[in-house]
Amino acid sequence: MMLLGRTADDKGKQLEGLTRIILEELGYSDVSTNVIAGGGEEIDVSAVLKTTGLESGERQKIICECKAYSDKIDINDWLKFLGKAYTQEKTEIDYRKAYMVALNGANGNVIGHYENLRKKTSSISLVTGGELTDICRKYARLAQEKRLGESVSSFSDRRPERTDLLFYANKFYWCVVFEKEEFTLLLPDATPLSMNKESRAIIKLTATYLGNSSKRYIDLIEEKKNLQSEHAAMQFVVAELFTAGRIKLDQISAPMARHKSKVIAQLSQDEIAHLEDGLLVAGNKMNTPEGAIKCLQYMTRSPCDARVFTTFFNSERFSGALNESMIAHIAGIQGGLRFGTEEVDKIIQVMKMSPRACVYAMTPDLLITNHRREPVVQEVLDQFDRTHFINKIYGALSADFSTDAMKNMFFSKNIVEMETITEVIVKSGTGVLLQDRRKERIGLGKTAPEYGGGVIQILLVNSAPEPWEIQKPPGSGAESVQ
Repeated sequence: MMLLGRTADDKGKQLEGLTRIILEELGYSDVSTNVIAGGGEEIDVSAVLKTTGLESGERQKIICECKAYSDKIDINDWLKFLGKAYTQEKTEIDYRKAYMVALNGANGNVIGHYENLRKKTSSISLVTGGELTDICRKYARLAQEKRLGESVSSFSDRRPERTDLLFYANKFYWCVVFEKEEFTLLLPDATPLSMNKESRAIIKLTATYLGNSSKRYIDLIEEKKNLQSEHAAMQFVVAELFTAGRIKLDQISAPMARHKSKVIAQLSQDEIAHLEDGLLVAGNKMNTPEGAIKCLQYMTRSPCDARVFTTFFNSERFSGALNESMIAHIAGIQGGLRFGTEEVDKIIQVMKMSPRACVYAMTPDLLITNHRREPVVQEVLDQFDRTHFINKIYGALSADFSTDAMKNMFFSKNIVEMETITEVIVKSGTGVLLQDRRKERIGLGKTAPEYGGGVIQILLVNSAPEPWEIQKPPGSGAESVQ
């Protein structure tokens, strides 16, 4: 556990404050620090636990000696503490117990004496830093360490090497240390620390505690913005490469220019682009299924600007990549799944409409791949896997069509309605309990100019005319699906 402080005395006060907070969480009242007892002895922390009896409330007083030394406490510290405990026992009628809270533990002499003493009495306890951390985890409503890793990964690509609980000014923090001793701080619930005057002071103290005040602090909120900017630059460049096959380096706009070299290096490494006379040119691999899959991963790694994604997904190069060779590659990804000719045609058509279907198809489905580990796959499983795969891509298409962010892309391709027919059959052990057939029609349409002229989703009545039965204005420019 990391206890921060500007000086040794300040660290001691922080430990007293932490002990006070723990006692209050445990239900103690009248918690006081730096109490001067009879004879002039100073008690670091004292508290009272009130319990209800038959006649009146019973008071159980405890005292705590807090030592935040950088080294283990020695026998002199221990004997002074025992002297205070003895005085309390003889002078305070409500006294019940004394705790030595030693942040960095005790030396062998103290441990030996304590082990002998505890065989005779339960009124003395030694609490070390490790035990203190466990108590804090239990009563301070702290996030679990698994949650810390999840939080960091949602803001950064860095991998934590260790985590420590940190306490300062009556507040808990998590310190996450990365390689090269770079670090970040999280709040108790694992959310990143926002930058302000108070947090900068805590960051400075943490860096000093870690052994070097110049250690680099990682602002996760700022890092996420940088990663989003980097991904946006990658998505923009990939979309342009798919559309035109090349892009001038000065086309990469100012907000993304600082990521230019990293984007070029990554695309060159993946052999889907190369530099040529001041241009970034689409590489030969971009025409292969592997290249198309890699570029789709770039486009879907993080939220993408709708116009940029539409440019990419509707490009002739990407649409052309969704062919029989791609389906053969996908079949390999799915453990050697076999499709019939009609199924291949349907899969290609769905993938040309639905980004989600593409992402699903290009990612191994463990249900399918696990079935196909055997040397010979039974026909019943083969049929099941094909049906499961096709059901999943239709589900992806339906999800895309119902997503508000995708409506402009569908409308630009003249895909203006999806009709879904669902048959529900509920069965018991003796027969069919309920059977019904339901139909839902979701359409897309443009609002009038006075209402913004945007594309909206419309829930249609079943008796509404079909889209091709509605008179379209001349020169609408709508494209048909290939």
